[in-house]
Amino acid sequence: MVAISFIYMWLLPSSLITLAIGAMTFDLGVMAALVSHQYIVNTVEPNARSRLNGLLMTGAMCGMAVGAAIGSFVWANFGWGGLCAFCIFSSLLGLVLSSFHRNNGVFKHV
Repeated sequence: MVAISFIYMWLLPSSLITLAIGAMTFDLGVMAALVSHQYIVNTVEPNARSRLNGLLMTGAMCGMAVGAAIGSFVWANFGWGGLCAFCIFSSLLGLVLSSFHRNNGVFKHV
């Protein structure tokens, strides 16, 4: 959903409506990923939920900070098209990398 939102915002004419729909789709994609990761963390080890969730949130915030720094650089040097391309690339890279994770029995009951 994140990649789709930036493809949408990159290809369609610039307008407030395009930005609003793209931002909502982006936010929905990020929240869906966060909820799915929290589900995985909370089913791994019941006695370590708070520690694992803290680690997940710390990693997520660090990743967002790095993404914001790189995004600012890309925006300043390459403009809106470059920023959309970076966001599409990074979201698709995350999707590809997540496909290499092995299911170690986390979803046995699904």
